[in-house]
Amino acid sequence: MRNPARPTARLFALTVNLIALLCFGQNTEYPKTREKSPAMLRPEVLVVTASVVDAQWPNSTNLVNIPADLDHIEPAQCVNVLVIASGDDRDALLRQSQFSFEVEFAGNVARYPAANARATKAVKPEDGDFVTEALGVAGIKNPLSTFVSAAATQARWCAPTDLGDGALKITGKATYGQGESVKFSARSLAVKTFESARRKPPFKSAEEVGMWIQRYHFAPDPALLLPAIRIAAADEKMKAMPTMGIFFAAALRASPAAAKELLRKLPSEQHGILLYALPILAEAGYDTADFAANLPAAEAALVKAKKYPSAFDATPNEGLMNRLDMLWATFLATGEIEPVRAVTGFLAWRDDYQSLKRLIDAGQQPKEANESVMRAVIYRGAGWSLQSLTRTDGLVADYVDFLRASSETAPAVKAELVGLSTNQAFDMSSLGSEILH
Repeated sequence: MRNPARPTARLFALTVNLIALLCFGQNTEYPKTREKSPAMLRPEVLVVTASVVDAQWPNSTNLVNIPADLDHIEPAQCVNVLVIASGDDRDALLRQSQFSFEVEFAGNVARYPAANARATKAVKPEDGDFVTEALGVAGIKNPLSTFVSAAATQARWCAPTDLGDGALKITGKATYGQGESVKFSARSLAVKTFESARRKPPFKSAEEVGMWIQRYHFAPDPALLLPAIRIAAADEKMKAMPTMGIFFAAALRASPAAAKELLRKLPSEQHGILLYALPILAEAGYDTADFAANLPAAEAALVKAKKYPSAFDATPNEGLMNRLDMLWATFLATGEIEPVRAVTGFLAWRDDYQSLKRLIDAGQQPKEANESVMRAVIYRGAGWSLQSLTRTDGLVADYVDFLRASSETAPAVKAELVGLSTNQAFDMSSLGSEILH
């Protein structure tokens, strides 16, 4: 997949120029008028995981970070075709156009007749959130927050569960205006079985698995869950981390095809992998009774006793910091907004943080980790994680923008989100950071 975190040379130059403006050109005035740029449809199309259109875009503002463009598809995965437009009035052009596509795989052709787009979004350039924040610190509105817009077409294709290796070919065109049309460049993607997709995994160590997990939600790759589980089961530190189990459970819940394959392959896996995977599969909602019945009684009891806490349990006790991590693990596995919404809910506990701060400023320490102290700690932990991830994860940034603007967000939380990037309470090098550990 394309790396969603890597800036292009053009966007890097833009970033440098805008930072120079921030530092040295605050008195510069932007032109009141500029030359018009005609709207036009680009010939290239993007292929994105269907969750972008089904789950992410409905929970975002009109301006979003560009989703990951896929380079392969695995069993039972569904994808959507996006088209891109540039120039002035590009959103109107996308809304007025009709798009038709043909998707060919293994000799079968799926035809999508001409139809309007399902949804359109203005798209930020790569690293656009960083530039906007840098300018915002000086009170300058980013004048170049978007160059293009994207439209999700009706073309949605799902890979068969019993597919073989092959290539998916996508062709299509747009019609608009008085019979004008644009033919899109043909697009080809690899379609891979789970075995083929995991032939060269991008990780060999527990550390590399951790890095892979950070990007999983941009383009889920369920084939790699099995080799990642093998590494986690063999690493004592990783095996003991509930957040890892929660990540694998959420990812397997989202991919029944990968879970069924794992269940099918477990009898031939090493015994330690079997014992690690069974509680994860049970947490994901799959039936593991037949496996447990064949285990020695002592091992069966340990597997049955292994339970994961609910990441969404917001009870302010000593386990809540771990559950905060589990919320982020769930997000990384699914890319859904609900874990992020739950994390932002902790920002309503600002008063508890201020009470704790006054105590520490007076040279005192809390006598016990009571509920107020835990709320203060989680307020800071949630704020720090949100502040950090909005700078490095485009989807988190999109969700925070949406929650900041949503009428359903509690006023106290909304106020915290507005000041998220500059809130000194979320600087973990300052007051009371040691209480978090």
